[in-house]
Amino acid sequence: MFDTATRRQIVTSLLDVVRDIADVEYQERGWIRHLGFFSDFDETMCQFFDDCNAETIVANPENYDIESAQHLKLLELYNALRFYSDNTPYVLEFDIFHDPKWHKIRSLAKKVLLAFNYPEAKQIIANKNYALLALRKRLILFLPYFLSNPMAAIFFTSWCFLAIHTHINSNLTLSFYAGSGFFLILLIFSIPRYLIRGGVPELFKYGFNHGLRHASQPMLIWATILICLLLKYPEQILYTYQTSIVYSFLLTIGAHYFLRRRIGFLSKNFPIHPFNHPR
Repeated sequence: MFDTATRRQIVTSLLDVVRDIADVEYQERGWIRHLGFFSDFDETMCQFFDDCNAETIVANPENYDIESAQHLKLLELYNALRFYSDNTPYVLEFDIFHDPKWHKIRSLAKKVLLAFNYPEAKQIIANKNYALLALRKRLILFLPYFLSNPMAAIFFTSWCFLAIHTHINSNLTLSFYAGSGFFLILLIFSIPRYLIRGGVPELFKYGFNHGLRHASQPMLIWATILICLLLKYPEQILYTYQTSIVYSFLLTIGAHYFLRRRIGFLSKNFPIHPFNHPR
């Protein structure tokens, strides 16, 4: 039989893991942005079930000075975690982070912390800074996410070239204003997905550098093609920009809004997760 100090330490160690399960900011920094050292989902489950021996604690609450109300909350979390861990396919932490079922488990973990009067419980539940940090992150990533659409990247490249040449050739001013209007329209229609819902393009689910590297490829290719066209047909500069802006605008809308459902369907039925590992 453990003494009082040991029993308290065992329960505290378990609650420390429950804190990680409840803390959305901790998971966002560790699972999504990979900043510093954080326990991933597999490690968290191992800590909860194996290292902290949650099953024994839940089965024998009287041996750990756990009250009835506390035990009910802990048991509810234990059952939810056991079911989720046993029935979750081998997916990325990103998918778990955004899974509505995991959101419910976070809520259960917060209730456990409150029941045990965990010191950081109120801070984790409030997460006053998280909303601001999440919005700031979405604003910073908005343009890279927008450019993950290859046609949007081509449009943006054409618009940047047009902006530069407008300072040299005043005849391009009207085309520049029209292109800027198209650009604003595309940005506005992207706000619900990337700023409000916080969606993340498939390319960026494997890390920011991975997404940026692949998103920049069509920009570099189109920039090379555009330079060649402008050098070979300098007298057709207005026509080249107008054609590039209009067609890339239309194709961006098509790829962004009409094909994404088909792409989403294919990605769900044929998932590609190269960095997965079995649990």
